[in-house]
Amino acid sequence: KSFQPANSVNRAEFITMVVKTFEQDTSNFLGVDVEFKAKAPPFADVNDPISWYYKPVAKAYSAGFISGSIDPKTGQLNFRPGDDITRAEAIAILNKASGALSKTDSPRDGCTFSSSFKDVKTDAWYCDEVENAYMHGITKGKSKGVFDPDGKLNRAEAAVMIRRTLEKDIEEMASGTESAGELTAPLAAPLGQLFSK
Repeated sequence: KSFQPANSVNRAEFITMVVKTFEQDTSNFLGVDVEFKAKAPPFADVNDPISWYYKPVAKAYSAGFISGSIDPKTGQLNFRPGDDITRAEAIAILNKASGALSKTDSPRDGCTFSSSFKDVKTDAWYCDEVENAYMHGITKGKSKGVFDPDGKLNRAEAAVMIRRTLEKDIEEMASGTESAGELTAPLAAPLGQLFSK
């Protein structure tokens, strides 16, 4: 198998990666309770318990990482598992999944007057999340001053964003100890495995 870093990531794949990452033994070693209690998700398009993404989506919904969207034609709540995830959607999920990021992500505070990216408007639903992730080093954008919020996230970008988020959490949880560097060192190899279904 190959990693294929330029391939886009769909919503089911990304949420599976996030759930797998935050369930790793490393976090458990730190004494943090990251056990996800899964209840059946309310999404009309995630209703087959034997599908590969059903359990991760159920866990993510139960943990409050995702909420889905209403289909205007049917009125049903959907997750859209096969849709490519956008960079803004991915950052919003990471802000919810991360203990470190969620502590500082205050809706409508970070973007009251300005944004670090010229293509992220201050009234965009994702502005605070993008700004929060930028301030914590989770994303640097696509190029100087450009975030590309509606752009498709590729596998390389997803792996980097998730790794940086987990490292930020470990850094905060291990603050004041000498173990933070040792704990983050082994994380590089498992991230490639997060794409396996």
